[in-house]
This record gives sequence, structure tokens and C-alpha cells, in this order.
Amino acid sequence: MRVEELVGERIRSRREGLEMTQEQLGRKLGELLGHEWSRQAVSAAEKGKRGFTAAELVAIAFALETSVGNLLTPNPNMEGVELPRGAVLPRDAVIATVLPRLSAEKTLSDMLETLDRLHQDFSVILQGLDLAADEMKLLREQLIIAAQVANTRDVYYGQDQPAGATQDQPIVAAIVTSDRGVLVGRRNDGTPPWTFIAGEQDAVKDENPADTAIREVKEETGLRIVAGEVIGERDHPKTGRHMIYLAAKPTHGTEIFVNDEQELAEVRWVSLAEADELLPGMFEPVREHLERELGGTDR
Repeated sequence: MRVEELVGERIRSRREGLEMTQEQLGRKLGELLGHEWSRQAVSAAEKGKRGFTAAELVAIAFALETSVGNLLTPNPNMEGVELPRGAVLPRDAVIATVLPRLSAEKTLSDMLETLDRLHQDFSVILQGLDLAADEMKLLREQLIIAAQVANTRDVYYGQDQPAGATQDQPIVAAIVTSDRGVLVGRRNDGTPPWTFIAGEQDAVKDENPADTAIREVKEETGLRIVAGEVIGERDHPKTGRHMIYLAAKPTHGTEIFVNDEQELAEVRWVSLAEADELLPGMFEPVREHLERELGGTDR
């Protein structure tokens, strides 16, 4: 597959995942690049029929709420990527190029130093990116967690699964808190009746837990979030599925609605006391996190 086709396929997949039309993407790119892309131009890009400048790749990644690295990451079924003059890079070589592992302490130090410099000019960032102060804090925490994971576990795209590992992908539960409470949903199938917003990590898209949390919350409630630290992990006592619980915060307001009527009948913000009532037997690390975020209550 040619590199332009790879990027085009990634653009189409991400756009459809966000339920965005080609016209909407074209308008967003116009705001960023100074000239709107027509539907035909977006279609040509998604079919791999046009090259991309560095500025266009950055704008596309920003408009699709992803990274340039993700746009250039081959899918698991691809053997390699063809460059303009016919040279073919193996999939692993492309991944190593666009998604370097965070294993060196200096890598972490450099990233944190960059964030600290950005933080000093935070008023400018707020004007340009419309970020809230706690988002920068969560981003910093995510980088620290990513480096810790890379240094303690041999996590690598394309690596064979360890012997005895389950084929089931983990379930990621987003513990989204705001000044309105914690976000929960009432399931149509009643198993269980109430739950945190959660979904299976998508192996085909090479998702990490934060990607899954962001996607699931937006797909099910319309809410845009930033994912933070891992609160805890466990094998669920009833289903046996491996669960990963992530802290999260809204980034663009707290308005919510049922965006997946097949799965959910209702979504709402609830207090800790209400959460205790609706979700009995809550995972203890999650409850402790909610006590810190929402304030304690009698049990």
C-alpha cells in the first residue's frame, strides 16, 4: 500500500468514527489552512489520490482529534508501506519511525520540559487551543504514565501476544467527573442496570485505553473528554473480563445525551451517594477516586 493510501484510509476511518461528513472535515480544514477543502478534495485524499504537505497532515490530525503518528501507522494486516519511488518499508520499520517507544528517561524528561515551557505561556495556549487548566495537568500525567508503562512492560505494536494471554480485549471504563458529579448510564439490557461508560478496546484500530475511553464516551453520550491516569485494573468478578478504569474530565462543557439508543436508555451526572446506590459493589479504587474528586459521603 502506498503511503498516501495509508493516510487516506486512516483519515476515512477516523472521520467516520467521529460521525463527521466529508463536507464538515473540509470546512474544519479551511479554518486551519485558510482554504476550505471541497467534498471532492476530501474524497480524493481518502482514496490516496493526493499527497500531503506537513502542514496539511498537522491540520488533518487536529481536525480529526488524533495525531500525525496515528495517521501514518499501518494497520495490522499491512505488510509494508510503499514510498513514492517504489521503496517499501516493512510495517515494523514504519511503526518504529512514527511511534517511538517511551523507554528512555531522557525522552520523558524532554517531554516534561516542553510541557513546562508551554505552561509558562499558558494564556497564549488558552486563546489558541481553548484548553482548560486541568487538561494540561492531565496531559502531563498521561506522559508520565506512558513512560512508566514503557519502562516496566514490553508493550510494542505488532509484537506477538505472550503465551497464555487471553484473546479478549480489555474493557475500558471511563470515570468521568465534573462539578456536576460522575457520569453514568442506564443500560437497555439491564446487565447491570447502571454502569460507567465503558467499551472494549479496539485491537483493529490499535487503540490504547485512553483512545477507547474518549471514543466510547463521545459515541454513547456526545461528551468530549480528556483521559487521565489509570485508577485501577482487575478481572471483573462476574464476567471475568479484564477491566481498566481511567480517570477523565470533560473538555467542552458538560451537556450529555443518549447518543447510542441501542445500548443506553439514559445518561446522567450523579453524586457519590447516588453512584453508591445505582452501582452497588463499586470497585474500591474507583470509589476512593470519586471520594477525592466529588467529596466523601456516608456509606
